[in-house]
Amino acid sequence: MRTEPTGRDDRATRDFVAFRVERAHARITAQAARVLAKDGALTPRQWWIITDMVAEKPTTATELAQIADLDKGLLSRNLKALREMGFVHMERDPGDQRQQIISLTDAGHRKHEELLPLMTARNQWLVHDVSDEDLETTFRVLEKLELAAETTDFAS
Repeated sequence: MRTEPTGRDDRATRDFVAFRVERAHARITAQAARVLAKDGALTPRQWWIITDMVAEKPTTATELAQIADLDKGLLSRNLKALREMGFVHMERDPGDQRQQIISLTDAGHRKHEELLPLMTARNQWLVHDVSDEDLETTFRVLEKLELAAETTDFAS
C-alpha cells in the first residue's frame, strides 16, 4: 500500500489522496452545475440542501447545517436564495428567536420531484462502469477518509 507520494517529479502531489478526492469532487460538482444550469434554477449546493430537506426533514437551520455539513454562513446564503426563488419558507421559532424554522414550499417539493429523475440518471451515469463491490469499497474508503480528516495531530 502506498502511503506517501513517490516524489519522482513535480507531479508528486498527484499521488496524495486529498488531491485525487478534490479533483474528483471538482469535476463531479462542475458536471452537476452544468446539468442543473440547463434548468437554470439551482446550484449543486442548493440541490443538495433541498434533497436533505426532503430526506431528513430538519425543522431548524441549525439542524440542516448539521445534516448538510455546512457552516451557518454558507447555509444562510443558500437558504436566502432558495427563499427568494420560492422554494423554502423560513420563520423565527416562537420559542427561540435565535432559531429559524425552515420548510420546503410546495414549489420546493415540485422542483425536487422535477429534478430527481435527472439527478438520479446522472448518478447512475457516474457509476455505470463501477461494480457494486467497488462502489461499496469506495463508500467505505471515503467514510474512513472523512473520519481520518477529523484529526490534525499525526504523531500517533
